[in-house]
Formats: sequence, C-alpha cells, structure tokens
Amino acid sequence: QAPPMTISPRCLAECGNLKIPYPFGTGPGCFLGGFEVICNHTFFPPRLFLVHSLDDHTYAQEVFTSGTYSTDDIEHTSNMSEWDTMRMEIMDISVSRAELRLYAAVSSDCGIRPPYHSFTHVTTRLHPEGPFLISAIRNVLIGVGLNVEVQLSTSMRGSYGGLITGCISQPNSTIAAKEGPCSGLGCCEAAFPEGLWQATVVADRKRTDWYTSENVICSFGMLVEKGWYNYSSEDVYGDEYCLSKKYPKGVPQVLSFAVGNLSCPRQGQRPPQGYACLSGNSSCVDASNRTGYVCKCLKHYDGNPYIRGAGGCQDIDECQLREHYSKLRKKYPCSIGGICKNKIGGYDCPCKPGMKGDGRTGTCTEKFPVPAKMAVG
Repeated sequence: QAPPMTISPRCLAECGNLKIPYPFGTGPGCFLGGFEVICNHTFFPPRLFLVHSLDDHTYAQEVFTSGTYSTDDIEHTSNMSEWDTMRMEIMDISVSRAELRLYAAVSSDCGIRPPYHSFTHVTTRLHPEGPFLISAIRNVLIGVGLNVEVQLSTSMRGSYGGLITGCISQPNSTIAAKEGPCSGLGCCEAAFPEGLWQATVVADRKRTDWYTSENVICSFGMLVEKGWYNYSSEDVYGDEYCLSKKYPKGVPQVLSFAVGNLSCPRQGQRPPQGYACLSGNSSCVDASNRTGYVCKCLKHYDGNPYIRGAGGCQDIDECQLREHYSKLRKKYPCSIGGICKNKIGGYDCPCKPGMKGDGRTGTCTEKFPVPAKMAVG
C-alpha cells in the first residue's frame, strides 16, 4: 500500500487519475496558503484545477479573441472581441521537482477568408506574491506557421508593450519543413528569462498572401513544455484553429513553486514558525529568482518532505530498484562480484565470500587467485 501524501487522512488524496500531494489540497486545513486546488466532479473522470486563496485572486488564463479585416491598408477590429477567463487545469504535480504541469491554451492568427482573419491571444496570469512562477528552464516559446512571428510579453495587451522575447520562422518557410523538432522552417522557438508570473503569447502572421488565398492558413504561438512539441505540416495547413482542435484541453506548461517568504534556516538555527519541511529526513533549499524555499528528501530517501510520518521521506531500497529497473543500475552500481545490501540512508556492495575489493567500483577479485590454485593443485 502506498504511503499517504496528504497532511491528514480526511484530506482528498486523489482527483480522477491524479494524486494530490501536500502542500496542495482541497478543503480547510488540507493545503498551504496559495496551494489550494479544486476537484471538479462534473467531469468523468473528475478533473483537477488550481485555485488561489490570496486576496480572492484566482490563477487563470485570459484568452482574448477578436477578428480584423483590412481596407485600403487600414486595419479594423470587429465587434466580436471578447475576454474569456479560464481556470487552470492541472495535468500532474511533482513535489520532488517542485513543479506542476498545466494545460495551456494556444494563441493563433488565422486567415479565414480574404480579407478577414481572426486571432487569439493567451495570457498566463499568476499572483505576483504567490508561490508559482512560469518555469524558464522547463518551458520554451514556440511559433508555428509560415513566416510567423511569435512574441512573449508581460502586458495583457500582448505586442502593445512589455515585450520579453520572440522568434520568427525563416522567410523561405514555404519550403517543405521536415516534421520533428523546430528547425526554423515552419516553426521557431525562443528561451525566456526566469521570474515571470504573467506572460502573454501573441502569434502574428508576417505573410500577406492569405488575403488572396482561399485556404485557411494559421499561425500559432504557445508557451509549452520544452521538448514536448514536434512540428507537423498539418498544424499549418489544417482547418481553422487546427492546433486548438488537435489539443482541445491545451498544451503542457510547467510552473515551478516555492513555499514561504523566508530563506532556509541556517545550520543550528531554530526553524521559523510555519516551517514547511516537516519530514525528519528532508532538507531545505532556497528558491532561485524569488523569496521562499523548497523542501527536498535527503539522498537515498523518497516521499513527501512536507509531511511527517509514513508519507514523509522514507529510506529507499536501492537493491530492489536495481533488480526491477535496469536503468537504475548505473545510478546504484554493484558489480557481479558484489552483493547488494540495503541499509538506512544508502546501501553497501561488499564482495562475495572468497573475494576482496569494492563491489561498487567493480574491483572484486579472488583472494586466492587462479595461478595459486593451479600451483597448489
């Protein structure tokens, strides 16, 4: 039976197929401030959403949809412009990596029929004093389309201010781009700095031949988990909003989190009131690019560092992991000449009886070598 992940047995531990580890939780006393989630049982299976409890502020995605048309080189905005606020749906939570993945909507700019086109700008909006930031290490800005320019901005109005970064697919993108990771043809990508709590993605078509084209040609922009997206020509030459239809719930976006508004206590210093690293086998690590800290299990331990008892950081059996998962044999080496023996806080690998050396480094040799045996024989 898996150990508990919640702070109390009365707290909801799962929502549909997703686990809810503390400091996340639903209901009073089940979560740290800013880590409240809600399980929506109107879906089947139920779906998990992020909620915020500071100043009645709700984490959300703001989606601005509008349409434009051009006459005599003058751009006009239609009367169909609207904002849509959506709660952030959680894909999964990782306490060990101090991050969660969300479904994020896709920005678009589509030529519907000459001379009309429609566009959607997507803003990820967090709380400036909350525990979450958009991870610059785990995400990347991607633009998809023929000669598309995608921009990342801190402004809710997108390209009207607060430009952070952007990229443009190569002008000769009419050449058939190979499917796979972004190469600059049909797809471009750009890194962005750490520390963002709000970001708007704008996709802007730089080609104007859609004014005379009868086909729907779209450009897309997304702030997405690094390494997740592979370019496909269908994403450009599909129907209107083809990427949005391809990923109806959105694309994965990673948020990092930290707890508290203080640094880790120094060695020998008494932890402050409300200190979150409750497991006796955990350590505190100061968060980067913000105030606060994250809790980690000590080396050779695994579990939830934010809770005490059986659900906290527990000793792992490296020998069993080696036996069942071949990929971990490099992480926990023990040669053929050694015997793997688990111990609290690690493992040993002594040489087999009649041998000497170190089983971890693969230097086990017989105490009575073969030439000596032959001589005795």
